[in-house]
Amino acid sequence: MRTPERPAWPTRLAPFAAGLWLLLTATVLTWYLIGQQDADVGDGVALDYTIRPWALPYGVEHAIGIASILGFVGVLVVAWRSWRRGSMDPRWWTVLVLCSLAGAGIGAGWRVLTAGVIGANIGAGLIVLLGVPLLIIVVLVAVIRSITLIMRPTLFH
Repeated sequence: MRTPERPAWPTRLAPFAAGLWLLLTATVLTWYLIGQQDADVGDGVALDYTIRPWALPYGVEHAIGIASILGFVGVLVVAWRSWRRGSMDPRWWTVLVLCSLAGAGIGAGWRVLTAGVIGANIGAGLIVLLGVPLLIIVVLVAVIRSITLIMRPTLFH
């Protein structure tokens, strides 16, 4: 019985690149869908910011958001088709899901950190104390899983 060959480096790195792309697009996608979260106050009341949000023109923000939606869905479609054809090891789905979740957490956390409030932004403190360590753990697990999947031979090509 012939043993399967190890896929070439570009083939083995493609799901890793997809994970990085999902991390990036999920971050922007979540940031876009949540929108700016300023407190609703009357005129003349100054808002306090932990971090000031970027001043992007209206059209640019929408273009970036729509591009991130298309990029996110596009990568998922390509990954799904690769998995269905048998050219992607199904164990890579754990990496892709973890990267998507981490990206969503980063995008949501950024909106909390840049929210305009009156007084203290308690959510920003929670993001820094709980969210950042949790996101670091999720990304590290995804990276470690990626390295083991890249280095370990698989039955798929």
